[in-house]
Amino acid sequence: MSWRDELAKSEIRKSSRIRWEMDDRSVSIFMKNSPDGDDFSARVGRCIVEGAFDADVRTWGVKSVGSYASSVELDFEYVIQEEGTGDDKETILYEIEFDANKLSGDMPTSEDALNPSDVVIYIDMKNQRDKEKFEISGDFEWQGSY
Repeated sequence: MSWRDELAKSEIRKSSRIRWEMDDRSVSIFMKNSPDGDDFSARVGRCIVEGAFDADVRTWGVKSVGSYASSVELDFEYVIQEEGTGDDKETILYEIEFDANKLSGDMPTSEDALNPSDVVIYIDMKNQRDKEKFEISGDFEWQGSY
């Protein structure tokens, strides 16, 4: 069977939803304006980037492929530490989901970039622990398939 016949029968011609599960080493989280001052740390537990993969397939071959991010699911531990000792005093688990456009670069600018390689997330806690009031920003870095 030729590649044309194979592509004609496959789903690759359509835009497909895709989920990237980011390695915790590929996710950086920076927090400011904590209600606990400087006596805290944040540890990433899970980061899932939802998006889509799109291939522009023509009769003569593949014209282009691309992808973009649409939403981010982030789980992290907010650890409050004992003043002076650095020992863990209290741990709060946050599960946050937000639109990917809160992070710049939700769509790669390079044509050979297909999946996010790193995610940097900045969370302004606004001096409170209510995740609904947090201000979120950040950036995606994309890479090709190598």
